[in-house]
Amino acid sequence: MDDIDLKKELDEASVTEYPNPKDLDEDLTGHIWKRFDAGKGTVAKAHSVKNEICHLSKEGIEALRRGDEQTADEKKLAMEKELKRLAKIDLPLDSFWQFHAEAAQEVAEYHVVRWLYPLLFTDSQLRTVKMPSAKELLITPQAWLAGIIDGITEMSKLLSDRLCDDEQLTGEERLGLRKRFRIITRQIKSYLDQFADSVPAVINNSRRPGFHETFRGGLGRVKGAVERTRDTIIEALDRVAI
Repeated sequence: MDDIDLKKELDEASVTEYPNPKDLDEDLTGHIWKRFDAGKGTVAKAHSVKNEICHLSKEGIEALRRGDEQTADEKKLAMEKELKRLAKIDLPLDSFWQFHAEAAQEVAEYHVVRWLYPLLFTDSQLRTVKMPSAKELLITPQAWLAGIIDGITEMSKLLSDRLCDDEQLTGEERLGLRKRFRIITRQIKSYLDQFADSVPAVINNSRRPGFHETFRGGLGRVKGAVERTRDTIIEALDRVAI
């Protein structure tokens, strides 16, 4: 056995062409150790880009709340640019999928808020827009659906902020906002319900553990928003009736 150098044999086998997981028609070359070692830097870079997209989404939504459409549009364009940048980072396929899924979900969430904000707050100066498709946003259907769910959650927070901060709202206006939010969320929940029985491994946008991270968990949050709003409306109407 002294004349056998297994490490050398494996090293030689490592310096060969091997399939590119992102494009099976393309081969990568070089020692696989170098690729894995280089991966340390690419993962850190992917984290940085994904976090930047998250920040831009939050900043864009805050601009929408202020009615600053120009800044919101600038943040949107910056998100799209960063998402394309993320797609070019050389990552293992499973890592790339998770980074891109989470970043794309943030992009979709922003667009949901941009779509719904002027529909809920009709006194907003924002232009009404249509919700772009997953294809138009260059994201997966899973990320698109997850972004819709997150967008509803964000709209619920924006509604609470408005009800808390705007002291000029009359009781009738406050009730009207809640009714309008319930109409919006019920219609979106009705759309999402058709996916309730989809295979989790196919529809879930996250591989993180916990029911909260699943599509069904998100659907439960939308249902909860509808039911809490309904109960608040009933309480308000009961007080008037009594």
